Amino acid sequence: MWVSDAPYRWGEVLNFCSLLFPKRAAFLLAVETKIVSRYLRIHKSKKYRPIDSPGKEGLQRGVGEFKIAEILNLRRGPMKLTINGVEQEESEFDGDTLGAVLSSLVKKTPGSYIRRIWLDDKESPADDQMALQKNPSEIGSLKVELANLKDLVATNLTNALDYLKKLIPGFEQAAGLFRAGNEQEANKYYMQILDGIGWFSQVVNIIMQSDQGELALPGAENENLEVRQTKLTDLMSQMLEANQNQDWVLLADILEYEMVPFYKDWETILSKLNNPH
Repeated sequence: MWVSDAPYRWGEVLNFCSLLFPKRAAFLLAVETKIVSRYLRIHKSKKYRPIDSPGKEGLQRGVGEFKIAEILNLRRGPMKLTINGVEQEESEFDGDTLGAVLSSLVKKTPGSYIRRIWLDDKESPADDQMALQKNPSEIGSLKVELANLKDLVATNLTNALDYLKKLIPGFEQAAGLFRAGNEQEANKYYMQILDGIGWFSQVVNIIMQSDQGELALPGAENENLEVRQTKLTDLMSQMLEANQNQDWVLLADILEYEMVPFYKDWETILSKLNNPH
């Protein structure tokens, strides 16, 4: 009979409707609770008997088992969104994944970036790919800290300039050690240099892409970011080949006569970006 199958059928309806209309999940759950509660009151035959599980109630019929909690857990209701300590209305965000929601928040707040996020009061890395793929309905609360992108750029500019004061002398010291035949000590500097180049490149990308790629390179004649990236890739390939061939003199020459001028140019570019006037 339809009445005896009501809980099973309603579970399918709730699942289907909540997938189509996630923002109506709370309303559907409320209706579902009333229907199942009424069902429990009016249908008390021996064929259906209450069963207990830790903190849950349900019905058991033959081999099959139906638990109210399983329906209630299909949708947790609208995600509560808080931005910089201010709770938002449900209509303030959209997106089928957490990543899409965060992207929409940044678009609605030009010149901002996501500094920190908390999922259900637990801090999560803003670049956690598994978390970014979550459906908002799986998240009870999302807290976001938005920050000014200009502040991030200013901080990265300062950090990059400070780091160049260490990186450029590192090239020169490694070159001197390679020429002196102290390959073991030179290679220690060389490995640190490679790490430094990787870190610096990431910071530069953040700085240069902060204005949708529109930032010019002051002091770099006929060069843009793409040209400089291509040049760095070529230099890195030359260094790798020299290292593999254990041609320490060639590697020293690349470090001193190619890499040092290349990063001194970056020092000039970033200094002008930091002090445009």
